[in-house]
Amino acid sequence: MDKVRHARDGGFTMMELTVVLFVMALVTSASLIGYRSYIHGANISALSQVIRNVRTASHQYIQINSSYSGLSCPALSASGIWPPSGCNGPSFSLSIPQTSVSVAAGATPYQFSIVILSSYFTDTDFEAICNQFQAQATQCSPSSGTLTLVF
Repeated sequence: MDKVRHARDGGFTMMELTVVLFVMALVTSASLIGYRSYIHGANISALSQVIRNVRTASHQYIQINSSYSGLSCPALSASGIWPPSGCNGPSFSLSIPQTSVSVAAGATPYQFSIVILSSYFTDTDFEAICNQFQAQATQCSPSSGTLTLVF
């Protein structure tokens, strides 16, 4: 007599494959959310560092020129304070998406402002940056897509 064979011929059922694909999709989506959050945090840190670098360069500019009159990225570059490749027209060259940073003389000869235009950062991000620089900045004004810091 032939024995009845109860074992499968091999392979996975469609249900097993579906469950595995579903679990893989969940793990992938969770890791992508974490990765996007990590990248966003890194871009906020990068923007803060750019502000610090521009502030330091601006302080060097006033030591050379006795006022902030004419202060801009090209002027910092012409003074040898900022690298020539670091300017993109009147703005600073950045690796942060959808963001431009510029610097200009302030209302008085001893003030300057850093203006950030961005569709990438939120108002909450700008408020966090204001909190970082509240001790140094005399004014920090976040509004929709724009942050102005006056030093």
